[in-house]
Amino acid sequence: MVPLIAIVHPILKASGGQDYLALHLARALSARHNVSLLTAVSASREELGRMLIGGDLSFSILRVQLPWVVDFPRGRMERFKKLVGSRLLLSVARSVLQGYDLVVETQSNSLMPVDACYIHYPSVLPTRPREGPLMRAYSMAIRWLSKALGGSACAVIANSKWTAKIIEETLGVEPWVLHPPVDTGFFAKNGGGYEGRRGRIIATITRITPEKRVEEILRLASSMRDWSFVIAGFSNPRDPYLRMLQGIREKMRLSNVFFALNVPRTRLRKLLQSAKYYLHPPFREHFGISIVEAMASGTPPIVYRGGGSWTDVVSRLDARLGYRDLGEVPRILEKIEKDYERLQEKALMLSRKFDVKVFEKKALKLADHLLELRQSKQG
Repeated sequence: MVPLIAIVHPILKASGGQDYLALHLARALSARHNVSLLTAVSASREELGRMLIGGDLSFSILRVQLPWVVDFPRGRMERFKKLVGSRLLLSVARSVLQGYDLVVETQSNSLMPVDACYIHYPSVLPTRPREGPLMRAYSMAIRWLSKALGGSACAVIANSKWTAKIIEETLGVEPWVLHPPVDTGFFAKNGGGYEGRRGRIIATITRITPEKRVEEILRLASSMRDWSFVIAGFSNPRDPYLRMLQGIREKMRLSNVFFALNVPRTRLRKLLQSAKYYLHPPFREHFGISIVEAMASGTPPIVYRGGGSWTDVVSRLDARLGYRDLGEVPRILEKIEKDYERLQEKALMLSRKFDVKVFEKKALKLADHLLELRQSKQG
């Protein structure tokens, strides 16, 4: 019989990397298994299809009614709602899930009583020295909830080797690594790769939120006025942080800074293929899909020297492409300019190691191993 696999993801709104991963994992495993994606809050099938590479929803989506709503506005109590939402969904759907051969949870970022959890970044972290009393209390509550609601015997999957190391330090388990999929073929089309002339454009694609520290790029732009900086990403035009950034641009008279908000993928591809370099904000990115998309477009990326985007991706391209402080960027550009075409070609080749087809093969192999583990425990 064909194995039945359940992906548990309580809030599926087609709005971030976790949703992107859950959808592609479900689609990858559906090539050989019967897959259901269980959720409580979901976008329409049309919206979810737009998030999938190729748009093929070849799996079923089961919506489970929860006794209370866990979908708070984005940015508020993120760790709480994902942890409690996943545990609540697992409890409500317990009888349904008993009929599945494998259950994988993809949103709590914690250990759950399932066969495997995909952790993007652990919800339970050491208390940071700069945390205020409210944030410290919140972190303590998350730590207690994770222990009270979670599990301890599940297998763990991480999105990068860097994240896997943090999971091992904080949760005491050694994860498998399954990098998120990237549509490298799409970003290499229409003059991509390493052909064609590039303008003096530095592109950034990121979620425009405070933790990404986008304002640091604007300060860099003030000292590099002979370059154009295009910052593309998702944001509400009335968002206070975006308004702050626009205020900085006006105050500093940065006529070389442009924002491209909520643009389609075709325009992002055009941006990356016309830019000479890609610059990621000073943030320890857990993996960084947009960074690999830039590489597939033949655009060498410059990233913060930390996080999975550095250890798993860009450090393998060229050690000169990492910075500790954005003030280093002009000097980095001087050093790599003579090697530009070589970097383009190498970036394109390295990006293919993260292609969606590679992801699908690894996901299926991992699922086979997890199914064997479950059978050995039961028998």
